[in-house]
Amino acid sequence: MLWNQINKVNQRTMLIFDEMHASLKTFSIVMLRMILSTTLILLSVGVSSGQAPQSVRNILKSGMAHLDAGELDAALADANRAIELEPKNAEGYVLRLAVRNRIRPETDTSDDCDKIIELAPNRPGIEVFYQTRALFRFRKQDLDGSIDDMNKAISIKPIDGQAYEMRSFYYLYKGNLDQSRADYNKSIALIPELPSPFTRRGYIRYHLQGDLVGALADFNEAIEWNPEYAEGYADRGIVRGLQGDIDEAIADFKKAKTLKPDAIADKAPEFAFCAPYRELSSYIKFYPNDARGYEVRGVLNLLQDREGAAKADFETSLGLQPSLKSEIDRIRTELVRKL
Repeated sequence: MLWNQINKVNQRTMLIFDEMHASLKTFSIVMLRMILSTTLILLSVGVSSGQAPQSVRNILKSGMAHLDAGELDAALADANRAIELEPKNAEGYVLRLAVRNRIRPETDTSDDCDKIIELAPNRPGIEVFYQTRALFRFRKQDLDGSIDDMNKAISIKPIDGQAYEMRSFYYLYKGNLDQSRADYNKSIALIPELPSPFTRRGYIRYHLQGDLVGALADFNEAIEWNPEYAEGYADRGIVRGLQGDIDEAIADFKKAKTLKPDAIADKAPEFAFCAPYRELSSYIKFYPNDARGYEVRGVLNLLQDREGAAKADFETSLGLQPSLKSEIDRIRTELVRKL
């Protein structure tokens, strides 16, 4: 049976995910990308509004241009220069936060958030920096700090569904299920397609900890909270399949297709049927030279019967790290033989 073989390969796959994500300690790369894009918009507003001397504004504009061009070292130098010349102007720290996140999305930029919040507590979009700091506090297991920051963000912008969803996740980890559910209900009232906190925790358990039993429990709970969430069924189908429960997995995939045809689709990678593929594709965008990333995505492509895409990923992986050849040949042979 294909799934029996997948079970054997899965342990190795989980180890590779651990290698890639151990330094990130994140439940949402997508969240950081959203924060980064929002930060750039806010920076543009700050620079154009004349909040700093003209010489500093010119440096900030230069830094933004370097950032847009992907010249990150030059952009970082401009940010540091702006801070040196005008240490009480928040926009230098905004630029530096954006550049540091672009260089390494997992970089803890809470120090820049501290300065921005201290220097410009009433600037437009300040809630974004509370959300950013909350994320890094969560990574440090400072749940009270995360929730406090989200409280402040929500008080500033109470119609932000994503903020309630984030706070719901933090409350879940704190063990406050009633508040977590209340926030989640508020979040889906504002943005119906948001995942539940259990979906996020299930992702962590599945990818970062290899805990299929815990992930399954979380996906079950996520579906109970929102029976119309297509990706919840799709993700649960993956876990059920890896556990060998093929009929149940197929039922979940069919349910996901019924609710949202694009939830399980080959036509565009961003609509791939499971969180592992979506998140891994985001990872590869940030780290295009990581051979292991392509290796694991190649395995996931095989599991979705996308043999052409799998071949391309394996070839890219081998081009980056030829020493993986024997391992990739073994995984590909074992899986293809069972397809």
